[in-house]
Amino acid sequence: SRIFAPQTAPKGYLAHVGAELAIRAKTIRANAADIDALKPYLLDMRSKYANLKMPVEILHGTDDGTVPIHIHSDRLARALPHASYERLNGIGHMPHHCAQPRLLAALHRLNAQLV
Repeated sequence: SRIFAPQTAPKGYLAHVGAELAIRAKTIRANAADIDALKPYLLDMRSKYANLKMPVEILHGTDDGTVPIHIHSDRLARALPHASYERLNGIGHMPHHCAQPRLLAALHRLNAQLV
């Protein structure tokens, strides 16, 4: 429920997401190692953003308590001024479930630019 907050998970979500896989000791250790190693990669990638030539759509929920918008997407949008950036007011961490029409619209915009 925290991942979806302030929205709620779709009915039956927990039964189909495979949450039990995420709490295995092996998975927890691997996730911790990934997170520990992530920051240097992010810093390295940041210097390359200006070289991106493809269209970019950024969507992020303003109420995301898992990945704060001001740390991630606000900064990314400043680094990619040609990107389309949509702040999803009142949406949490799961816009692909809770704001599907807006996500699909972004995918359609990308598709139109790539064709």
